Amino acid sequence: MSTRRYMIDRYNTSHLVIVGAGATCASFPSGDYRGRLIPAMNGFLEKTGILDNFPELKDLVAEYPNLEDLYSVLSKEIHHQDLLERLDLAIREYMASLHCGRQMNYREAEPSRYPTKAAPLVWGS
Repeated sequence: MSTRRYMIDRYNTSHLVIVGAGATCASFPSGDYRGRLIPAMNGFLEKTGILDNFPELKDLVAEYPNLEDLYSVLSKEIHHQDLLERLDLAIREYMASLHCGRQMNYREAEPSRYPTKAAPLVWGS
């Protein structure tokens, strides 16, 4: 296959790229098109405003500001199951509400640290 044919095939097909929260944040440093933040795991609940709906977590979040660490701590206790389900739903709803613009051709994408724009992954999907 020629280089030209490879490039045509590569850029005219869909791709799935799984990235971490940091790469997603770097791809959308100003948030979605409405300015809603796409946060990394550190400070996730505070930056999204989700923590405001979970006052019972304020002390625990102060100790475990990283969402993955907090989730691990909560998941170890069976009596936190209801709280985890509500938290999971709130995170899913927040991530599903983000709009990162129309699907872009790589040539139309704004310059960023990464060569193409990455869509944020919905939590737990």
